[in-house]
Amino acid sequence: MAERGETWVTLKERAAQVGYSHGYVVHVMPRYYPDFPAPERPRRGMGDKGGGGGSALHDPAKLEPYRPRRPAPVEPAGEDLDREVTLGGFARLIGVDGRSVTQIKDDRPDTLPDTVDGRRWYPRARYRVRDLLLMWNSRPGQGSGSDRRRPPLPWTAPRAEE
Repeated sequence: MAERGETWVTLKERAAQVGYSHGYVVHVMPRYYPDFPAPERPRRGMGDKGGGGGSALHDPAKLEPYRPRRPAPVEPAGEDLDREVTLGGFARLIGVDGRSVTQIKDDRPDTLPDTVDGRRWYPRARYRVRDLLLMWNSRPGQGSGSDRRRPPLPWTAPRAEE
């Protein structure tokens, strides 16, 4: 429970913090998870005719187990950040199977940064570790629709609204 001086959060605020939609947190999670925590302070002012009474407040510590599971960020040594590596070399540097990195090239080529010579991917292309690290640590995780939670990467152009 939040102690004096700590702040409680609404489910709308919590959804924005962790990358879920407000509707999912309010309508789906309390029904899908039987042990989803009840609010510390329920809404007030609900009358027979409806009406608003503010939002229910929750303890952030009790909501923490319901945070989305994302891959842990990788942090190589500082001297490695300026190295130029291939995708396979980057995989060896961070200690993962090479296919984990190269499948991004096949599945989501738009998330790869430009090569050191300013081009898009080509066989045995070399990248700066710093750029690949930014791409790797911003992966949203598993699940359909998870790309909507991906933060924009600096080399991706914003889409024009149609």
